[in-house]
Amino acid sequence: MNSVACTELFELFQILGNEYKNKIPTKILERIEQNKLVDYDPMVIRRKLWNGQISKEALSAYSTLNLQYIIEDEFEKKMLSEIYKYNNKKSN
Repeated sequence: MNSVACTELFELFQILGNEYKNKIPTKILERIEQNKLVDYDPMVIRRKLWNGQISKEALSAYSTLNLQYIIEDEFEKKMLSEIYKYNNKKSN
């Protein structure tokens, strides 16, 4: 994952807070933090996220993490997985 996507993910988890962050394995969070941009303005990234501007790579990574670690309800996971598959077919 590129450094911009890691930066976006890092800031997204900062916004979402510990309720979400604590569900992600520490090694994954550490890798995201280690690969994020060094010099950036967090408020610029957060403003973009609040406006729905997120890179495809960060969105894809978040979607995967969401399915694997954040969502706990199996029915919800299945439904979201189907939505992801449909959206993926639609975009190709």
